[in-house]
Amino acid sequence: MIEAIIIDDEHGSRKSLRTFISKYCNGINVYAEADGVQSGQKLIDSHPPNLVFLDIQMNDGTGFELLQKIENRNFQLIFVTAYNDYAIKAFKFSAVDYLLKPVNIEELKSACDKAISIHNKLTDTQKSRIVDNLLDFNSNSPAIVISTEYSI
Repeated sequence: MIEAIIIDDEHGSRKSLRTFISKYCNGINVYAEADGVQSGQKLIDSHPPNLVFLDIQMNDGTGFELLQKIENRNFQLIFVTAYNDYAIKAFKFSAVDYLLKPVNIEELKSACDKAISIHNKLTDTQKSRIVDNLLDFNSNSPAIVISTEYSI
C-alpha cells in the first residue's frame, strides 16, 4: 500500500481528490492533507509519505518552494493544479504525472497506476534520485529521468 498525502490550499480540491483516490485508486491510502507550503513541510517531515499529490500555486508559496525545503525527499510526486503553465517544467523534473483541475478520473487512475508501478520497482535510492532531478533541473542542460525495468 502506498501512503500518500495531498497538499493543496483549496479545501474542496483536497476533499474531491481524496474521494476520487479512495474510490478509483486501489493501493493508495491518503492518510493526511495539508493546506500550503508550511503545513505541507511539517507533514512531510513528521510523517514521510511514499507519494505526494501537490498543487503548484498556493497561498503561502509554490509546490516547488516546498520541495526545496524538504530534507528527505524520498517520495514520488503527482502535480495537481489549475495551471497548465508548469506542465513541461514538471515533466522535465521527472514528476510521475501532471493533472489539471478539475481532475479527470481516467487520468487520475493512470497516474496512480504509474506511481504504484514505480513504487514497486524502484529502490529508495532511485526514488530519491528522481526527486533530486526534479529539484536540480537546469534549463541550460535539460534532462528527463525515465525509469526502466533495471534502472533510471
